[in-house]
Amino acid sequence: MIINAKIGRGLLIFFLFFIGLAFIFWPSLGDQKIFNDYYAHQTGYNFYKDFGNSLREGHIQLWSSSYMAGFPVYLTQIGLFNPTGLLLFRFFDYVLAYNWLIFLNFLFAGLAMYWFIRNLKLSVSASILAGFVWALSYNNIQYGSIPILSVPYAFIPLFFGVILKYSENNKKYLILGGFVAAYGLIAGFITVVFFAFIAALAWALFLDWPRFFGKALRGYILISIIGIFLASFWLLPVLNYLPHTLRGEAVTS
Repeated sequence: MIINAKIGRGLLIFFLFFIGLAFIFWPSLGDQKIFNDYYAHQTGYNFYKDFGNSLREGHIQLWSSSYMAGFPVYLTQIGLFNPTGLLLFRFFDYVLAYNWLIFLNFLFAGLAMYWFIRNLKLSVSASILAGFVWALSYNNIQYGSIPILSVPYAFIPLFFGVILKYSENNKKYLILGGFVAAYGLIAGFITVVFFAFIAALAWALFLDWPRFFGKALRGYILISIIGIFLASFWLLPVLNYLPHTLRGEAVTS
């Protein structure tokens, strides 16, 4: 009975966030309000179309011959390896997939913040409010139409949450946390994710206070290492490619 009650409440919370956010994002879910063919052609975002077409043909196109003079799009900040994006682009038209990916990133952000706040022992109503406030905050709305910028909206509370749970002796969150860290690294804007890692370090030190090297900090280090290892299939080629880019020259300077 207790398990059924928890499942029922979980479904209720999910649909509450889904309906609440869909009420705001509905113009884009069945139409071309955020991302459309005209925008894709004008900005050179046709690689999303090529990527979706390749997935439906049964392979992943990692090189775009129609962008510039040919471009290794998998080495850029596009988030092609986002698991949610892979699923959507595999089965739906790229415009519809893009727009639903944006909506789902906001949905996951609200649910992730709800989960994090609940684990801080706040009430259900306070957690629901925090989830909506976080998902619909000004900064998130301003930049959320770009998938790699809206991915960290869910990653940040999840990352903080798994560190908290591991510090409470819940060892299963070590592996789960590694997958969360890898998800942020391969699917989110790397600069924002890097800042989140720095903030999470401060969070771990706060949880361990007054001890310096407690469970939270050890968990943070282990979770980060696992995440970097899992994401290395993308990180290593990017680091190898970076010196050949204009941005790499800027970093060197």
